Amino acid sequence: MIHTVVNDRFVRPLAVAVTNLDSAYVAAPKPFRVIYAGGAAAFAGMREDSFVTIADIFRGAALLRNGKVPSIEGRYACVMDSAGIEQIKFGDSKFTDLIKGFEDKNNRVFGAGDMIDYGGVAFVRQDDPYRCNLPDVGGAVQTRCNTGKVRVAHLFGANAFGYLDLGEAGSPTRRTLTPTFKCQDITITGTLLTCAVRMGFQAMVVERNFGLNLAYTSAFDEVPAASTLRLRRLASLTIAISMSCRIFCRIIRS
Repeated sequence: MIHTVVNDRFVRPLAVAVTNLDSAYVAAPKPFRVIYAGGAAAFAGMREDSFVTIADIFRGAALLRNGKVPSIEGRYACVMDSAGIEQIKFGDSKFTDLIKGFEDKNNRVFGAGDMIDYGGVAFVRQDDPYRCNLPDVGGAVQTRCNTGKVRVAHLFGANAFGYLDLGEAGSPTRRTLTPTFKCQDITITGTLLTCAVRMGFQAMVVERNFGLNLAYTSAFDEVPAASTLRLRRLASLTIAISMSCRIFCRIIRS
């Protein structure tokens, strides 16, 4: 499972100061570039029905491959949430069969952190996707909104980003990472200043050319859009009319 902070750093620039050993400021790595589903050339072209397809994933993988991005054991990773996974299943029967095969074999649903391979891409499901609003309601890719209609999946190869596991509060890992100071023999170490440093972030992009973001929408959103609600109401009305007709016919026959 990819941590929320990683999601943010893939899409949003690092906002903290970064220094090297000479105390000089260096430019923070930029986030991955973004491609768009549904035929949109830019974020301004994103619409409610800019649904993701397997072709969008393979297009992203092809761009990485053409850019000679190092793969991860012969494949690229695609981190995507359940709404995106369900959307791809809807349009690709082979992908659906792979998911079903995984679930049958493991006797559980394809959940957060699980992975399947398809077409040279390792699909990993996450449970906390990066999201933003559509452009027609003032949204922007770098403005995160956890209820936004636009979702962002991440495709990347090896060495694309770095991640530091800070551990849970009070855990041995967290205590190990806590800066400590001690007395030292300056006849051995010299009189130069020493210090301990805390990481100001948990993850960051290392090489932006080794990954891509894919912005998309899904019909399998937990908050149905107005058009989806209208379709559902129409379907309910159709069923109600059909049932009424059947009841009326039965009354007539009786």
